[in-house]
Amino acid sequence: MFILRQAPRLRPYIYTAGILFLAVWIVLTSANRKPLIEQITDRGYLRVVSLAAPLSTLDIDQTRTGFEYQLATNFADHLGVGIEFIIAEDHQHVFQALRDRRADIAAANLHLTPSRESIYQPHPSYRDSRTLVIYRKTQGFKRPKSFADIKEGNIIALDGSAEAAQLLSIKPDIEVDLLEELNHLDLMTLLQNREATFAVVPSDLFSRVKSYHPELAKAFEIQSDAPAVWYSLKSEDQTLNRAVSDWLEKPESKRLIEQLNRDSTPPKNPLNFVETHAFRMALEERYKPLNPYFVEAGELVGLDHHILAAVGYQESHWDEDAVSSTGVRGIMMLTQATAEEMGVEERTDPRESIIGGAKYLRKMEEKVPDRIPEPERLWLAMAGYNVGFGHLEDARILTQRGGKNADRWEDVAQFLPLLEDPEIAAKTRHGEARGSEPVTYVNNIQKYTQIIEPFRRLNQNRSIKLKPLD
Repeated sequence: MFILRQAPRLRPYIYTAGILFLAVWIVLTSANRKPLIEQITDRGYLRVVSLAAPLSTLDIDQTRTGFEYQLATNFADHLGVGIEFIIAEDHQHVFQALRDRRADIAAANLHLTPSRESIYQPHPSYRDSRTLVIYRKTQGFKRPKSFADIKEGNIIALDGSAEAAQLLSIKPDIEVDLLEELNHLDLMTLLQNREATFAVVPSDLFSRVKSYHPELAKAFEIQSDAPAVWYSLKSEDQTLNRAVSDWLEKPESKRLIEQLNRDSTPPKNPLNFVETHAFRMALEERYKPLNPYFVEAGELVGLDHHILAAVGYQESHWDEDAVSSTGVRGIMMLTQATAEEMGVEERTDPRESIIGGAKYLRKMEEKVPDRIPEPERLWLAMAGYNVGFGHLEDARILTQRGGKNADRWEDVAQFLPLLEDPEIAAKTRHGEARGSEPVTYVNNIQKYTQIIEPFRRLNQNRSIKLKPLD
């Protein structure tokens, strides 16, 4: 990671001289060229520079996706041409690709910045955003409401980003660490690791991922209007700009943007700060090599591999060497008898443990009436595995007597804890049981199932690893 500490007095003059030179050069080299949109049509494809980052372009399991990727691909389809993506290292390299004429458009969750407009052409905005200063919540640390409240600590921003430009235009003498070859998620991790005190980020991203960083919070806004836009190299030729504007005004384009905004917002993280930190640490340190085994096991037994991965985390935190005082061990914490029954020769072998655990979970479902639809049948099977199927059946009878649905997990979960009451348990066939435990067990698995994929996608775009809690 390279940190460039800006020199407040000299840097604006260097930028101004460079901007004037480039502006003249652009005008001179634009003469006698075909219209931009015609050049793209003749070439047969649109060239787009982007970033590997949330709300931009993502490569997930060898499949390219992401907000900007899908939006730009749709625009290319509208033009009737193909598309070529350049994935830049950081914001500076995004704009370098435009200046070098290697890209027609920069689509990288960029935000409107007036200081860029002498060189770059902003296209119409497609998403509202604001520029925020965020910080790490710490006991005894009072949230600053403005720059006047910041008395100590360092501020970080991405070099070449709209946020950095806005910050320096508002506070030209402020000292800020401008970071290269990182993304906004890395800034958040640096805050989490206490390697920075404040970070400047766009609200459209922070609002989507803040529940995955529960210790971070907004301090204040430095700019209330910084919408997301595409950029091109400035030119007297407005054919490309008009084509983008016309396309954005189409009803189908507006519907696409609404859909992409929904799809790019992950489900809210239900874990608290300590749980979130432990989950992310396990994901960063142990999950990646296990994911193919969970996928394989899911396909083998016909279960969502995210559910199997959640069971693995609940059982062992994905620790292949995990062992309990009762002798169960491995990723899925199998007993020796269960391992032998499922054909597992070595319980600490990750692949064998995961496939064996998946087979056993499917077998447990056979003890639950097959009229019950998925995933209710699976949740009930997990509860039965945890507390015993006799006690599960007692709870289902209590559920039915209470006027609720004995085939629905949420209803049964309300009655399982009643088995801890000696008077109620005495009237059941199998007696007293720790009924709260299966409720916690299943609810945890449901929570982990919900967030495994969002966390995995976010982590694929981080360069900075999370440090352990103090």
